[in-house]
Amino acid sequence: KSGRRVCGLLAHIAPAADVLNQIPHGFSTRIGGVSPAPWDSLNLRPNQGDGPEALRENYPPEAFLSLMNFLGTHDTPRILTVLGADSIPDSKADRAAYRLSPAQRQIGLERLRLAALILFTFPGAPTVYYGDEAAMEGWEDPFNRAGYPWAQEDTDLKAHFAELARFRRSFPALQAGDLHWIWTSGPLLIFARELDGQLLTTVVNAA
Repeated sequence: KSGRRVCGLLAHIAPAADVLNQIPHGFSTRIGGVSPAPWDSLNLRPNQGDGPEALRENYPPEAFLSLMNFLGTHDTPRILTVLGADSIPDSKADRAAYRLSPAQRQIGLERLRLAALILFTFPGAPTVYYGDEAAMEGWEDPFNRAGYPWAQEDTDLKAHFAELARFRRSFPALQAGDLHWIWTSGPLLIFARELDGQLLTTVVNAA
């Protein structure tokens, strides 16, 4: 309701202005940019009710192509921790002191590289919460809001994110192409982006 009041007021004050806001569910034509729920809570099976296909059904094409997509935010645990941890510690004190073991961290990094590939090839605007590209860890606020680890970043992961960004900028199909689901069964997720004869296919094996 408050969003409708803001948009209604804006229509009188500045009819041509856009509003950028976070709208986890649904879409308003008065909103210039929107962000769905973080992908750490999104079911990446397109034909299920909470999957990516639901996003496309809930937004007009121009909004779907400009969705602010992200793997984690200041409101969610660090994506590396989510992907690497076997379980969530019960107490806040334990979560504050928690660090992934070397084996857990390696698994988390492998999964995060795959997740980043999906993020940068999926329709929308890939958005990275500071430090996720540097392999920062942490559960919920305030453990996910530590200072950036200057000179201690995971340089391989940073390079991976940078290369994905360069790759996306190089292909118009990844920026504005249509989305085609190819395979969504078992551990495989395959989709393609197509624009003006340019076709790029993303293949992810989560096994």
